[in-house]
Amino acid sequence: MIGFLGFFNDNFEKNNYMKYLKFTLIIISLLWSNKNLFSQQTAEIPNFSCPNFSIDLNEWTYVVITKINGNVGSVYKNGALIFDGSWANTSYSWSRIDIGAVYYNGFSGWLEGSIDELRVSNTVRTSAEILNNFNLNLPFSSDANTVGLWHFDTGNTSTISATTGTDGQGVNVLNTSGKFGNALSYNGTNSRVSINQSVPTSNVTIEFWIKPTVCQMSWPISFYGYNTSGFVLNNPPIIAPTISSNTNSIVCQGDSVTLTASLTPNLLWSTGETTQSITVETSGTYTVTSSNCNYTAVSTPVNISVIPPSINTLNISTCLDYTLNGQTYNESGTYNQNLSTITGCDSLIVLNLDIHSTTFGTENQTAIDSYTWSINNQTYTQSGTYVDTIPNADGCDSIVTLILSLDFTGLKEFNSKIAVYPNPAMEFIIISCNEALFENFELLDAQGKIILRGKLQGKSTLIDLNNLAIGNYLLKIGEVRTPVVLKRN
Repeated sequence: MIGFLGFFNDNFEKNNYMKYLKFTLIIISLLWSNKNLFSQQTAEIPNFSCPNFSIDLNEWTYVVITKINGNVGSVYKNGALIFDGSWANTSYSWSRIDIGAVYYNGFSGWLEGSIDELRVSNTVRTSAEILNNFNLNLPFSSDANTVGLWHFDTGNTSTISATTGTDGQGVNVLNTSGKFGNALSYNGTNSRVSINQSVPTSNVTIEFWIKPTVCQMSWPISFYGYNTSGFVLNNPPIIAPTISSNTNSIVCQGDSVTLTASLTPNLLWSTGETTQSITVETSGTYTVTSSNCNYTAVSTPVNISVIPPSINTLNISTCLDYTLNGQTYNESGTYNQNLSTITGCDSLIVLNLDIHSTTFGTENQTAIDSYTWSINNQTYTQSGTYVDTIPNADGCDSIVTLILSLDFTGLKEFNSKIAVYPNPAMEFIIISCNEALFENFELLDAQGKIILRGKLQGKSTLIDLNNLAIGNYLLKIGEVRTPVVLKRN
């Protein structure tokens, strides 16, 4: 694409003209954006392009320029109003139309491309008329306001016949296929058409179809005379496109991001797509390039991260219920939990759970006088049932029960001399002897701890048991032992 810009006039000195010619493209494009279409300013100012108005290479474009009293003007492209602004406030007088070049002490600004259907009118045609002309897609016709009309269809490249107005003279131009019928082709070096036709300097409309073929500054239409004016095709550098996104740059797998480029010509994404917007679903760095003839500009890269689902596996072996993220499990098995990460993406936890049960065991033992249990290294001095808990092979509880039966040495001799009653007892026991005994006695609990200690009082001794808990006890007199059972109703 190339920009379509404004005019210069011929009352400058040669050096001013060259300077003005060099910078007219820059100045006019800047002033148009500020609603001033044309200016004689010659200061060298920074470049500024008007991306809203561009003409595609090798494509036919319908261009309309108007100027009314008060120097107000408009520019149309393909029937659409592109700019409103003002011409420079100066006097104009135009006696010749030059096509394909501009004249100041010689021709320059050569056009390479084709022009078809030039019409000059002594009225400002309305927006509705201009849009209708474009939509009809027909050659121009002459009416009461037509000053000059040239179809360029005759095939004669030396004499350019006018349908209305004055014939022109062609130099090094060629016939080519036009928008409608034939057109004239210009070689960009030395081909032009000059038409000695007066052109109104106010209340005027200039319409033509143009198809440029190269990117270079040129003057396709100019009006020679006092304050010669022309219309310039420029090849302005373009502004690098920018990329906007419809969401964050980090998304979850399965979601997509729409990237949209700013309105710049000839877009080419790093994905190879050429649309203004693209949809991406994979991680990567994305750019978009805009090209305009010999200029190329690349956007700032945009990084997109697509986060896949997170999968974590837990292998848990436990003896009890297991709780994970508020969910309690009491059976072995494989369980899935679907959660969200801090980025909002899916997170899957696979729980392989092995719950081990408590084991139980029973051990029967007999011994004389006492027994030391290997499970807990406890020594028991009376018969009974004992329970202890130890870790099993899985590290869980193993509950072991010891059923112990003890036989005591000297029991028969003891029974022949001493009697203990009542046994089982509730509140007391009486130790009765065949003869007076004054031996020491001890009463031990199931753990072998001495609970009571005393001395026999002859043939009969009463031992108060009210302060003892029910259970199994061992009465020890010398080396003789006998079990005593204490119970309550």
